[in-house]
Amino acid sequence: MALIKCKECGSEISSEAKARPKCGAIPPKPTSRFTIFFGGLFAITVAMMVFKPGDTPPQPITQVSASPVQSKTARHPECAGNAEPEQCDKLRDEMANETPAQKKERLKKIADAEAIEAKAQKVAALEAKKEERAEKARKRKEGVTIGMSKQDALDSSWGRPNKVNRTTNAYGTHEQWVYDGGYLYFEGDTLTSIQN
Repeated sequence: MALIKCKECGSEISSEAKARPKCGAIPPKPTSRFTIFFGGLFAITVAMMVFKPGDTPPQPITQVSASPVQSKTARHPECAGNAEPEQCDKLRDEMANETPAQKKERLKKIADAEAIEAKAQKVAALEAKKEERAEKARKRKEGVTIGMSKQDALDSSWGRPNKVNRTTNAYGTHEQWVYDGGYLYFEGDTLTSIQN
């Protein structure tokens, strides 16, 4: 039996006491030899499973980043796509030896080229929209012809019908579009007859 200090109240008490007389705290049970033995055995088993003999420890994965010279070369317009390897090597050497002013000028040229490309794409998109509007206006002026689709008829001078009469039978779906001045007859999506 030994005297130990109580962690709760700080008084000295017997190590075999079942409860602290001053504060009433119950002392923690000491870890048994049985628990220590099986805990150590479990740790050794896990270590043997993880580190098998002959296995090399896993290597950390490292990401290789491109050097600044290579990344600049990749952005260079002349070194993109189908450029010859010698040409790319030459450009890489030139960029490695360029002064800050030359670097600034080169990057400005690249930015200008990208801006011109973006502007060209924007102009092309605007032209496509303009052509689409012109085509719709042309269709709006024209009448209907046999063989047109329903969308073409809607875009034509006839426009939307006042009423649609639909008939479905074994041969398919037939529609009669009713207008103030006539009728359009469709089989499926194709205009097959016009009645003025």
